[in-house]
Amino acid sequence: MSAKTKIKSKTNIKNLRKQTLSETVRGILQGLASVTVFALLVFFPLYTHDMYFDILAARYVCFKVIVLLHLALTIIFGLVYLSAKKGETGEPILKTIGSALSPSNIARNIKSTDIFFMIIIMSMIISYFGTRYQREAWTGESGRLQGVECWLIYFVSYVLISRFYKFKKSVLDFALLAGSFACIWGIMDYFYMDPFGFLANVGGIQKVQFVSSIGNLNTYTNYTGMIMALAAALFVSEKNLIKTIFYGLAFHVSMLGSMAGLSDNATLSIMITFLTLPFWCFKTKRGFVRMAMLSFFFVLDTLIFSIWVRSPIPQSWAGSFFKTLAASAFDYVVIGTVIFAVIMLAVYGFMFKLAKKTPENANDSAWVRFQNSLDDLMSTKLVWAWIIIVATFFAFVGFAIYDVNNKVIFASLWDKLGLRGTLYINDNWGTHRGHNWRIAMENFHKFDWFKKLFGFGNETYLVISERSAYEEMVTRYGEVYDSAHNEYIQYLLCTGIVGLLSYLGIFASIIYRGFKRCTKNPGVMACLYAVISYLFQALVNIAIPITTPVFFTFAYIVCAYATDVENGKEEELA
Repeated sequence: MSAKTKIKSKTNIKNLRKQTLSETVRGILQGLASVTVFALLVFFPLYTHDMYFDILAARYVCFKVIVLLHLALTIIFGLVYLSAKKGETGEPILKTIGSALSPSNIARNIKSTDIFFMIIIMSMIISYFGTRYQREAWTGESGRLQGVECWLIYFVSYVLISRFYKFKKSVLDFALLAGSFACIWGIMDYFYMDPFGFLANVGGIQKVQFVSSIGNLNTYTNYTGMIMALAAALFVSEKNLIKTIFYGLAFHVSMLGSMAGLSDNATLSIMITFLTLPFWCFKTKRGFVRMAMLSFFFVLDTLIFSIWVRSPIPQSWAGSFFKTLAASAFDYVVIGTVIFAVIMLAVYGFMFKLAKKTPENANDSAWVRFQNSLDDLMSTKLVWAWIIIVATFFAFVGFAIYDVNNKVIFASLWDKLGLRGTLYINDNWGTHRGHNWRIAMENFHKFDWFKKLFGFGNETYLVISERSAYEEMVTRYGEVYDSAHNEYIQYLLCTGIVGLLSYLGIFASIIYRGFKRCTKNPGVMACLYAVISYLFQALVNIAIPITTPVFFTFAYIVCAYATDVENGKEEELA
């Protein structure tokens, strides 16, 4: 062997060692991200310390420990890698870090979501230094612990998952198992079974306000709505029969669990899932048929819940849209179920009859022509038709709200259906949300320019409401508001226009990247629909570290996969 050949062989061996070290560390970091995602989607939603008595603080500590432990291990393995690399190349560690953090390298790898996330963190820090209530803004102790500290942990979690996580669909199966368990627990609490004794020491009205491993009804349906959307998206796209059955069962359980949660959050999550899922799944025949099946499942579950409501078995007395529908429009539910079943049987009977008449391998047969026309319909016309249907639906809802509030045409119909209380907007609407939002917007208009831009400080809504309307709240409703019960209004007041716009920017970019980069991966799209479900519920709900970390984790999974696609790694991940 010549000297030149020996030198070349040594160089190849050295490069191989460097490559192996890099791949090993990368694999470890991906493994750490996978463990964190599993913990946040499977273990975290079921974790409790002292039942409901400290569930908020305990769940927040759990989230913080998971993320900070992940960060610590990432730093340790990163330093080990840099030390090994220095030993091989002789390049100083600080120089390597400096190169990685150089403006040109950051600019090459930065994503739109990163920019919006950094803006919201910066705006929250500015707001923190500009408020008189810095302790409350940092810890979030006057609200739901969503202070600057919590948001910094969200950001750390975002970086670690979006940059190192390699998507595995199996984690979603475990997330559905955990979610189904929580839903079954919630259904049992609806019937006062209290399987684990969590309600034994809870008194008064709180016995109907707390359920499952989640706690408050609104928070519980916030979580079940994400699980329902996840199961629905996986069901419409799955090819394997066993998994299809599993996803269908998970959908039934989460749908009934959401209805049993007796919160109108469930109405919003179900509505947005059924309105938006067709935009993705209607592009295939399987998606079209499965979406029709989901619609039938929904009607069937509504019928089942109606039977529950009318049964003599002791059950929660709290109210909701679905309970009102079951109690006052039971006949409509039954008729709708029968009509839908007849239509579905007729459609499938026609398709089966057409297929039976078609000879095998007849390329010019009626069945093949039917399939080809259906393919064309799926790809273009049906999606546009659905856009018109969705637009018409929202126009109808807008008209219904206007009609109820102005008693123009169909006032008696809304009363007959029991929907007048749901659609009539005043201070009492939405368990006093109308009053809450009015106070919030009156305060925002009084803010100076700095507070309008950067807000009053994270989680300082209680301070705002007490300073401006304490006597009014206590006199009228016997309560004070520590949250706007609308995430977007909450962020507007607490983080200002800059904070709200950057928050909207984060999730607008995630949804855009998801539909642009991830449509070929059903599991990632299922995560995206869980995100959409949460965002729509946020119109009447609050961010809280009992369930919001689950929401962020779904969003980060979409970011991680979209980033890999954008970096040209989609083939190995599909």
